[in-house]
Amino acid sequence: MKKAITLLILTASLIFGAWHLGYVEDLYLDDRTYITYLITFLWLTGIALALRYKEGWTKHISNALPGLGLLGTLIGIKLAVAGAEEAAFNLRDLGVSSAINTTILGLLGNMYLRTFMRLLRRERSE
Repeated sequence: MKKAITLLILTASLIFGAWHLGYVEDLYLDDRTYITYLITFLWLTGIALALRYKEGWTKHISNALPGLGLLGTLIGIKLAVAGAEEAAFNLRDLGVSSAINTTILGLLGNMYLRTFMRLLRRERSE
């Protein structure tokens, strides 16, 4: 459990640093679909379930995150195309940033939960 807790502390430190530099705020403010909020909620839920050794639920959540990220990409691109038709040329307003952010967040959440589960599983078997 020590490695898993170390990973949680390191992750919290990195997120705090990114928030302090203003990166986290942009991630959420750019998202007009609010899928980044859903991905974050599910990611935190997955961590809580993993700590309670609910491996099946954590796997389901982990597997859903990339799909949600890709859904956010498609919706963001749709918004960008719709915005381009209205002659708006600011890529941030068009939804391109939202499209990219949701994909990145979904994939990172998936990789993190999988790594976290492996660490917990390995530490339980030792």
